[in-house]
Amino acid sequence: MARRPRIHVPGGLYHVIARGNRRQAIFRSPQDYGGYLRRLEEGLRRTGTRCFAFVLMPNHVHLLLEAGQAPLARLMQGLQQGYTQEFNRRHGLIGHVFQGRYKAILCDRDAYLLELVRYLHLNPIRTKLAQDPADYHWSSHRAYLGRERIPWLSAEPVLGMFHSERRVASRAYTRFLAEGLPQGHRDDLYEVWEQRYLGDERFVERLERQVRETLPKVRAVTITDILRIVAEEFGCSVKEIISSGQHRVAAQARHWIALLASEVAGERISAAASVLRRSPGSLSVGITRLRRSLLENPAEGKRLQRLCGILRQRSHPKYKKGKS
Repeated sequence: MARRPRIHVPGGLYHVIARGNRRQAIFRSPQDYGGYLRRLEEGLRRTGTRCFAFVLMPNHVHLLLEAGQAPLARLMQGLQQGYTQEFNRRHGLIGHVFQGRYKAILCDRDAYLLELVRYLHLNPIRTKLAQDPADYHWSSHRAYLGRERIPWLSAEPVLGMFHSERRVASRAYTRFLAEGLPQGHRDDLYEVWEQRYLGDERFVERLERQVRETLPKVRAVTITDILRIVAEEFGCSVKEIISSGQHRVAAQARHWIALLASEVAGERISAAASVLRRSPGSLSVGITRLRRSLLENPAEGKRLQRLCGILRQRSHPKYKKGKS
């Protein structure tokens, strides 16, 4: 199945998972763990991303992040590439450290923020790396308890969901964590919609609508657009192209218009024939000859690429008349 493109939602809650290549260790020493956290801190500051929780396991990482205005990819690509170089240099290795691209699940904050924080902090217990989550030094749990200070960690918004007073909130958080010990692995936290959403149907619909509303409105390329661009290219007027005359340059321009109408605008030959006042059959023959010429003549192929680029640029919402 093809991978869905990542979506960027400023303020969205993402559960990010990065695994070691072939399930191999990505942390071999305290220097590795510390180096990763240092790079994470730098990336958060650079991109305006917030981190609510994290746990670094020997062969994988869980991060609970809130995206800022910068796409999450800007943080993660720099973090993973930089860490890979550091890890390989420290251990005298080459090649991949992480398994493919990281997973980023966009989550319903109201339903899953607390559950995910608990799930991440209990990971060392489930994998028998520690008997008490407070004994594991490579997660954000100790900072939630006040035993460790991590200035870049956004623990306060989570603790504030338990109580406004920090000490009371920490005790309530500790009880909440203990209640999750019998749960084990949470399959439901990985049951995502379309490989990227964790939430119910209403949450997914709301996000999809939000993403659609933020996409730029792209104006469709029309045959009239193509007619004008090709007229400029061939140095003739629109009137000459659609006239009943048999001028050679105008005839060549008509074939290009019909081809571009199909390639760029997705129009049928009949639509181009109507605008050009020609029969679909004659245009079809002309397109066949033109395609043959494009294969045989590299210069014509470059011309096609250039004209397609001009038309697509002019359909972009930022394009202004008079600029190309």
